[in-house]
Amino acid sequence: RNYFYATGFYTKFDPFNASFAAFNPETGRNDQALPFIGEASVKGVEIDGQIAPVRWFTLTGSVTRQAPEYKNLANNSGADPSAVEGNQIIREAKFFGNLRPAFNFAVGESELELFGRYEWVGKRYVDLFNRTAMPGYETFAAGVALNYADWRLQVVGDNLTNAKGLTEG
Repeated sequence: RNYFYATGFYTKFDPFNASFAAFNPETGRNDQALPFIGEASVKGVEIDGQIAPVRWFTLTGSVTRQAPEYKNLANNSGADPSAVEGNQIIREAKFFGNLRPAFNFAVGESELELFGRYEWVGKRYVDLFNRTAMPGYETFAAGVALNYADWRLQVVGDNLTNAKGLTEG
């Protein structure tokens, strides 16, 4: 009924292709999108656990901290990748997670479960230059479920506070 996991991870996309405007030493221009090849990597740790101090209450959750970044970008004409090198990968938050409390009660031959969910997503970017940020956001959800024999009746409300959060820029 109780568990705790800590998982380290490393993901590498190699080659990673991107195009963005950069100074091109061959033409002297900095207003043209040029192709770059390099890597995109994500190093991080996820902590996942559950605590059930009593039979009728459980708290489950997970938290992820990661470092999603571009690196080792190069262009055939020698264009400068420094405006993107080391930046946070688009649409990838550095920090996100959730907490999920649940209360369980016996009701005759059935079991009643009341549960909630608090979820957060940190700041992300929509562009390779990390100039346009999508702010972090939080949501709350709650539900009730009735289990009887092989049947389960469930009602869930999501985003109960009507939080606004962008998923695309």
